[in-house]
Amino acid sequence: MKKIFSIFILMILFICGAVINVNAYTNNENMNSKEITNIITEAYQYRTKSIVDPSYIDKLELFYAKDTKIYNFEKNRYKNYIEMADRLNIKILNIKSNVEISNIKLKNNDECQVDLKEIISFDWINSNDDPINSKINKSDMSVDHKVTLIEKDNEWKIQKDEYTEGYLTNVTSPDFDVSQLKSLSVPEITHDNVVPYSPPGSTPYNRNAAANYAENYCLKYNPSYKSYDSVGGDCANFVSQCLYAGGAYYIGFGINSSTNWWYDNKNTSLTTDDVASTTWTYCPSQRPFILSGWGSETTSSSLSRGDIIYYDWTGDGIWDHVAIVTGFDSSGAPLVSCHTTDYHNIKWNYGGSSCKYSCIHINNYI
Repeated sequence: MKKIFSIFILMILFICGAVINVNAYTNNENMNSKEITNIITEAYQYRTKSIVDPSYIDKLELFYAKDTKIYNFEKNRYKNYIEMADRLNIKILNIKSNVEISNIKLKNNDECQVDLKEIISFDWINSNDDPINSKINKSDMSVDHKVTLIEKDNEWKIQKDEYTEGYLTNVTSPDFDVSQLKSLSVPEITHDNVVPYSPPGSTPYNRNAAANYAENYCLKYNPSYKSYDSVGGDCANFVSQCLYAGGAYYIGFGINSSTNWWYDNKNTSLTTDDVASTTWTYCPSQRPFILSGWGSETTSSSLSRGDIIYYDWTGDGIWDHVAIVTGFDSSGAPLVSCHTTDYHNIKWNYGGSSCKYSCIHINNYI
């Protein structure tokens, strides 16, 4: 009987010890996650402040491992913003960064990976504006980051940060693998269910509805649509969504051709199996489709809200990107919003010296 009682006591002690160990591990994990969140939040605030105030650059050593490429890169990131301001002829007045952490994965006791979205917002005026009486413009961009931290001497430090800010700032971290930007893959469409559509030129285009949709979903994607970010870019898909919100209609539903335009959600709530015409998702196909009846080329000074602009980054004759006009700055120049990279109300001509532009006015009736 004593033997049975002793075994019983040992089992209770073993179970309690296991529970204590699990709780201790969980508590330690929660403490690490909280500490890591605070470090990243503060680090991003300092790196952003250093863009307009270089005195913050020295503070970065508190958050970054010194013997890393990313530390040296972040110390010089502000130079890209100076170049951007000069290129766009603007003056940045204020800039801030908000971080939304989606996942913290502790790989072991001294390394973790963090997935997050950073929203960078900056106030600016045109260089020739009156700094006191002029309208202050505001632009935003959303940037995805994959951050690796290591713990050394009881301190967590950023070792890697994989991200790109696109053509606006030309900031791409040395840890970012550009090969992950894949070419657009278009599925074969086999069914031929053609849905009747309105006669061309009879449907009013609600350009404000299109632009409002863009402002609502440029930084936070509409979950009803598939994202093409990982397969070549989501810019054309996004502009198609905007046009559709403004009254554009499907043409030749289900048949993938240069004269048809549609998106098929398969009548399901999931977007993984959604398909669309190449004119919906692919800039080189979308532009000639738009010009075939819904719009015409014009100058930047003639653009209205809800019009669109195509970008040929290198001037090689291939249209790489598209954005929609969502506002105007203090001088009346267009501001655009787009996906890949995700921008809100940035100056339209941000492409650089080699970039060619195609400004397209969408007809009032399409």
